[in-house]
Amino acid sequence: GRACIGPVKGLILALIDAGLKAAREGLTPRLPFWATPMQVALVPVGQPGREVAERIARRLAAMRVRAALMSDGSLGARIRTAGRSWASYIVVIGEREVETGTLSVRRRWEPGKQEVVRVDEFYEELLGLLSRSPIAAEPSSVLPSTS
Repeated sequence: GRACIGPVKGLILALIDAGLKAAREGLTPRLPFWATPMQVALVPVGQPGREVAERIARRLAAMRVRAALMSDGSLGARIRTAGRSWASYIVVIGEREVETGTLSVRRRWEPGKQEVVRVDEFYEELLGLLSRSPIAAEPSSVLPSTS
């Protein structure tokens, strides 16, 4: 109930404070995956990328992952906006990714690194993070479909 809100609020404020301190020290600020308001920022490139990004967004919603489609502005502007949102993941989906069934993934805790990941591997990685969340609601029971 209500008694739980105070400690969680205090924890989140402490995490935000630590992230801001890291930013002042020149490091990339970040929050744990479970505490990030936007966990995955999907950045589509072109119409095929947008269609795949929308499909992934629906799957992520079913998994209870907080995701947003970044579709306004240039590619660089969308990636910068995603970075400023403190999203744990920035996922770029363009023509190459659509053709190969992969995603171009940037993890906030690995600044400057970008990795190509199969879509099913990405879902598995997220399920692993969800299972370790202190506020998990049995995410393993919400496996993504393979279609």
